[in-house]
Amino acid sequence: TIKKHSGESYLCAILIIPAGDEDNVGGGGSSDPTPVTTTITLKADDLTAQEYTADFEKNGFTVHAGDGKDSDGKNNQSVTVDSAGTNGKTIDGTKYLQRLKTGGSGTADYRSIEFTTTGAATVKAVLVSSNSTDSRTLGIATKDAEGNLVDVKEVAVSTTAGTVTETLTAAGTYYLYSKVGGINIYEVSVTMTSDGSEPTPDPDATKYTVTFVSNGGTSVAQQQDVEGGKATKPADPKKKGNPFAGWY
Repeated sequence: TIKKHSGESYLCAILIIPAGDEDNVGGGGSSDPTPVTTTITLKADDLTAQEYTADFEKNGFTVHAGDGKDSDGKNNQSVTVDSAGTNGKTIDGTKYLQRLKTGGSGTADYRSIEFTTTGAATVKAVLVSSNSTDSRTLGIATKDAEGNLVDVKEVAVSTTAGTVTETLTAAGTYYLYSKVGGINIYEVSVTMTSDGSEPTPDPDATKYTVTFVSNGGTSVAQQQDVEGGKATKPADPKKKGNPFAGWY
């Protein structure tokens, strides 16, 4: 709803055109700075080979482990880093010498990997079921007020080692864990951008220039986004005697 205040309210338009056609549109200004993309990576090869019975941190990740025992006296909360085989294991073109074994299902307190994102993020995990015949399910979860994991994603983990990729749409603290049975993890990476926007998209995606036509108000810088992306709402333009009413 547009309401008149001290002066006549006015609306401003948003134009979206293919990148490279900017000369056909008036207005706009210099492009916004490109957001900085950050990737944090946890690789089993960078860890000391041993059984872990307490939490440890590495490269922005926290690996949760405990020293609890089952009725047979076997630790059912630890994680183990050991050899990926005599000659290592090559997965999707990368050779790994070690693996992180969850050893079983996890919780927020043990047998899980914790990380925090500043906004939308892409998670990639190189992994395999610990059982040669039975697949597993990887949970990507947040934690509720009682400390229980609440899944936001469930990812099938094959008996053949490979890479899975999932997108998280909101900032938060997340946990990777096996829902039932063990999963062997070789690498986890999380890519996010510094301003909390979507991760940097495929460079081959169709790009569009977003031009904000301020209808006689102060100039608003253009933005460039890919198909399926989201433009960022700019600061309201100013026009003497006219309160800003909104974009259309």
